[in-house]
Amino acid sequence: MDAGGTIDLALRLHPKTQSLVVIADASEEAQDAVKIIQGVEPRFAQRVNFRFLVGLNIQEVLQEVDRLPPDSLILLAYFTRDRAGNVYRQDTVLYQMGSRSQVPIYGLYTSDLGKGIVGGRLLDGSLLGEQAARYAVRILAGEHVREMPVLQKSFSQPMFDHDQIQRFGIKASQLPPDSTIVKRLASVYATYKRLIWGGAALLLILSLLVIILFLNILRRQRVEKALRQAEENYRSIYENAVEGIFQSTPEGRYLRVNPALARMHGFTSPEEMLAKVTDIKEQIFVNPQRYLEFQDLMSDLGMVQGFEYQAYRQDGGILWVSENARAVRDPNGAILYYEGFKQDVTEHRRADEALKKAEREKDLILTSISEYVICLNLHQRVIWANWAISEAVGLTPDEVVGRYCYELWQGNGQPCRNCPVVETIKTGQAQEGEVLAPDGGIWHARAYPVRDARGNLFGVVEVARDITQRKKAEEAWRQSEERYRVLIQNLPVGIYRNTPEPAGRFILANPAMARMFGCNSIEEFLELPVADLYAEPADRQAFSHKLVSQGQVCGEELRLKKKDGTPLWGAVTANLVRQESGEVAYFDGMIEDITEHKRLEEQFRQSQKMEAVGRLAGGVAHDFNNLLTTIMGYSQFLLMGLSDGDPLRRDVEEIIKAGDLATALTHQLLAFSRRQVLEPQVLDLKVVITNLEKMLCRLIGEDIDLVTLCDPEIGRVMADPGQIEQVLMNLAVNARDAMPQGGKLTIETANVVLDENYAQSHLGVKTGPYVMLAVSDNGCGMDGETRSRIFEPFFTTKEVGKGTGLGLSTVYGIIRQSGGHIEVYSEPGQGTSLKIYLPQFDRDLEAVPESVLPLEYLQGSETILLVEDDEVVRKMVHKLLERSGYSVLEVRKGSDALQVCEGHAGPIHLMITDVVMPGISGPDLAERLAALRPEMHVLFMSGYAQDAVVHHGILDRGIAFLQKPFRADVLVRKVRQVLDSPSLGQS
Repeated sequence: MDAGGTIDLALRLHPKTQSLVVIADASEEAQDAVKIIQGVEPRFAQRVNFRFLVGLNIQEVLQEVDRLPPDSLILLAYFTRDRAGNVYRQDTVLYQMGSRSQVPIYGLYTSDLGKGIVGGRLLDGSLLGEQAARYAVRILAGEHVREMPVLQKSFSQPMFDHDQIQRFGIKASQLPPDSTIVKRLASVYATYKRLIWGGAALLLILSLLVIILFLNILRRQRVEKALRQAEENYRSIYENAVEGIFQSTPEGRYLRVNPALARMHGFTSPEEMLAKVTDIKEQIFVNPQRYLEFQDLMSDLGMVQGFEYQAYRQDGGILWVSENARAVRDPNGAILYYEGFKQDVTEHRRADEALKKAEREKDLILTSISEYVICLNLHQRVIWANWAISEAVGLTPDEVVGRYCYELWQGNGQPCRNCPVVETIKTGQAQEGEVLAPDGGIWHARAYPVRDARGNLFGVVEVARDITQRKKAEEAWRQSEERYRVLIQNLPVGIYRNTPEPAGRFILANPAMARMFGCNSIEEFLELPVADLYAEPADRQAFSHKLVSQGQVCGEELRLKKKDGTPLWGAVTANLVRQESGEVAYFDGMIEDITEHKRLEEQFRQSQKMEAVGRLAGGVAHDFNNLLTTIMGYSQFLLMGLSDGDPLRRDVEEIIKAGDLATALTHQLLAFSRRQVLEPQVLDLKVVITNLEKMLCRLIGEDIDLVTLCDPEIGRVMADPGQIEQVLMNLAVNARDAMPQGGKLTIETANVVLDENYAQSHLGVKTGPYVMLAVSDNGCGMDGETRSRIFEPFFTTKEVGKGTGLGLSTVYGIIRQSGGHIEVYSEPGQGTSLKIYLPQFDRDLEAVPESVLPLEYLQGSETILLVEDDEVVRKMVHKLLERSGYSVLEVRKGSDALQVCEGHAGPIHLMITDVVMPGISGPDLAERLAALRPEMHVLFMSGYAQDAVVHHGILDRGIAFLQKPFRADVLVRKVRQVLDSPSLGQS
């Protein structure tokens, strides 16, 4: 059937059609037709929407027909039985649909024409059967199947119902040129044919009466004229007769032949034939023996009728001749000549041979085909069967004849359930059904009524074929299809199929695809245009071009968006499928949601960037610390040597003040790079906030309300209190600057638990209990670009001179060094909230008391070993210690310190050493000297600490450490503290 041709034709005749409704029952034939229609559906997907009404009952179909809008078309595939088993005549169904439908109905078969359909490219079953018979003849003639084409031509022809095309305003000029139109209005001649012929006959009779009257008057003249023309008429008949007329002698020579006989044997004229044919037996008869038989019959009977033989033509060709002749005798009975008629029966003989051959071939086909064929009377007794019946029931055709058909299948006296033969006998219509063979096989049976010349039913022909393997294959296919469907439905990645650009539409998707793009169902997703899912039109065009040019793409990362506009990153793998013509049919693809992966990837890149900047900042701060230590130390020396009224005193104080500012700056850099040395304690954040509340109020001003919301059951954390206070002050300052017109600053704490889902989406975060410290404002907020850079050092949105850009970077470094995590939430005009998560700490630590001595008690007389590779710093520290009363042993590196300790006779009370030195590091030196001088204290100093002394930026308990740069009073105070503490600084 040409379903595609019918749909194309219907859409051309009705160009405003938006919806094509396909109606079919649940039978196998209908399902085959539906599959064919679904196969051509993609060709018209851009022109019309398909809707399939399959397996409904007649009332449901009629209700659907009543509701169809004017821009619809109906394509009737096949409808003779509903799902309840009710059987309908196709013409009855068409009549009911046609009377109710306000839209055109098209069909697929010629049997539906004239019963309510407009028409279409309709399949003519008789032509298909004739072609099948021709194939069978060619196979039996020895032609190999592979040498024959599967299909030589289409058996579907454009055919239309005249009444229907008039009803729907279709002009005949719109139809294909080779269209057949049935029920066209008859011509005047066809309508009044009998009346015209009756009038003509009456006129003829009247004319004859007139002629007879006239002939009665002129009879004599007519008889005379007839006598004169008799010979001429005879000659005309003789000359113009279609059949050959002859006279010949018994010896075999023609006396007379007419032109027809001369032409029959290939001569140009009777004269030529009489001159050239001198012996009929040898020159005309292919088998001379047949001429002798002809002579015997003429001699014995005096005549022959229908005497057939093969005769020669002049050109050597052979034809079959049927001859009627008589022998003309003299008064004595002797034969004078033969005369008679000859007729060319070559075509008749060929047709007769073809008929006999067809009969033989029919018998051969019926006995050779795999389908069994049986003929039954109305009592269901078998009167004929072919050999295929033995495969079904195990009996020969002769053993089957005379039995009831249900005995062969059931083995009892009860007819088969749903027997098509019984239904055909009841209804007089062709029926079909499935029959179970005794061996368990399944046969599909079709029953056809057999009628006599009067149309009375007198028998049934049943044709059946074994469909056992097909049923098994269908079941296997169904199970495979089900497994494939379950796999596709349950895949966590999106699966889709869409039509080509530019008007791309989705025609298939799985639930994961619908969920991925924010749709509640697959149907809702299929309504979305393909173009609506791309965040950027340029990405769609580039992807489509790449897919068409390469045929497939794998793992292409695209910026997409959900139905509600939410951004989405997808990794797309797609394949292009082409039609036989080479045009793109559709795209099959798979999309994996990598939005979270891209977010983590961005976090990782940001973390790497921050780490790299941190290393740079830490290195700069370390080198700068040595310079600051020297500057500040010598500045204090100068200050100590100046009187209160000295005019230079103010200049030196400014130098010291600038050094303090530089020191704070380096501390910020070290905090950001997580190389600031922390001295953590077990803290209760609500106590820290309460103690700092008054200072924060002064810091943010009167126009901003400070609100604290502290959980009374808040957990404790391990952190440096000074650094936490620094974090709060930095965040408060930032919030103040974001609210120039005033506002509200909220500080709150809470216990939270970060689970595995949070840890997976936030790089470097561990699961477990945390204390949340949130600082929120209702200021101007930030956009996405600003949010992504706020922790970068020296990045600021303030005016030049209004900020260093180190406030939030310092916060970031302190929190990360304390083992915490910070998250930013902000939108332009909606304020900002920074949430800090610090791990809860459930153990108490013994506090190490720090003694604070007055400056007058900082003098000493002990011996100190000074180890420092930077000469400027070493000289400055040496001078400062000597002025404070200490004896100083100065060395440049660790190996020199070992020699001094081994060779010095007196005690060495304290060693001050840099942490990082060439050769032996400060911690290694202290460890090696512990056995040699166990009573010696050790004070480490460094621009930033290495893991040997400070682990991850947290000072080990019992370690004495001095952070560079430092003031002179800080140094001597720290030295005195270490010397006076029994446990601090012990190596």
